Amino acid sequence: MSPELETLDQLLGGDLPLGIVRGLFDSHERFAQAIAALLHTGEVRLFADGGEILRWRWGEVLANAYKQSGCTGARLAITELGARRIC
Repeated sequence: MSPELETLDQLLGGDLPLGIVRGLFDSHERFAQAIAALLHTGEVRLFADGGEILRWRWGEVLANAYKQSGCTGARLAITELGARRIC
């Protein structure tokens, strides 16, 4: 299973911190590209501090994801579209 599909599958169980999702990918560049693609297609949503992160901040947040320890910082949530892709 690709890391993108694994991410969606894991998100079916609930929101995950970016630091945890980052571990599913072999490089930070691949992680940032894949998550950006999932965000752009509307399959996932990105949250921090209780609110959704605006599109113009996605790149900044993804670029800094490697600095986040496992369960802190921004989180990903799956959307209905993402769930349909996996099921």
